[in-house]
Amino acid sequence: MKIKEHPRLLLEIPRGTKRYKKIKSLRPASERINSSAKDTDNGVLSHPKIRGDKRASILTQIAAMVILLKRVFGFIVRVSLKIRKLFAGNDKKLYKELFLTFSIPAYLKGIVQRD
Repeated sequence: MKIKEHPRLLLEIPRGTKRYKKIKSLRPASERINSSAKDTDNGVLSHPKIRGDKRASILTQIAAMVILLKRVFGFIVRVSLKIRKLFAGNDKKLYKELFLTFSIPAYLKGIVQRD
C-alpha cells in the first residue's frame, strides 16, 4: 500500500507515536470539541436531524453540556481512583501527586470554587 492510494489509512507519521500525539495535541480547541461531540459514545452531533437555527443552537448547547459533564465525571473518577489507591498502600509518589503538586485542569477551573 502507498500513502497516495490510501491517505486516511497510512500516514506519514504513524499513529500512536510521540510525534503524532504532539501534533494532535496542537489542534485547536474547537476541533477537539467537535470530534468529542461526534464521538460514538454520546453521538449528539453525529447525525443531527434538525431544521432551524433555534433547534440547532439547542442541540449544540446540549452537546456542550454532555461534553462538560463527561469531562467533569472523568476527572472525579480519576481522582477518586487515585485516592483509593493511596489508601490501599502508602505510595509517597501518589501522595505527592495528589496533595502537593495537584492542579485542577483548565476546563474545570471556572466551575470549581476554592476557599
